[in-house]
Amino acid sequence: MAGIYRCRHPGEQVEVARRDAAGTVVGVAPAGNGTAGMRVRASLDRRGDLRAGESVNVTLKLQSREGKGTSGRVRVPAAAVAYWHGAPGVFVATDKGFRFQPITLEGLDEANAVVRGNLPAGGRVAVAGIGALKGLLAGDQ
Repeated sequence: MAGIYRCRHPGEQVEVARRDAAGTVVGVAPAGNGTAGMRVRASLDRRGDLRAGESVNVTLKLQSREGKGTSGRVRVPAAAVAYWHGAPGVFVATDKGFRFQPITLEGLDEANAVVRGNLPAGGRVAVAGIGALKGLLAGDQ
């Protein structure tokens, strides 16, 4: 996750649903093994069946830049991010094709982007043919 999202606020929530554990972030550091992974240290509010020192995959409940909830914040493939008139957005699939949806780009690496915007729950975004979609958008202008 390095480069995609950096924990800016201690106090963000983590969850290990399969192990019935949850807690609060107290620190984040690169994994140090040459991967893009991150190590998250958390103080557990609910221990579940975890043991001290155990490494597990967690779900990090992201906060917005303003520190509010995660409303509208999602991770999409980096290839889905397009720019129209200098503003980032994604092409969201509709029943009639695709529409350009402006977004706020909060983080980006080679594979993923963390974005915030008015994206439909369970919606699909284009990751190929972006140039052709931009051409169609230019024709509509």
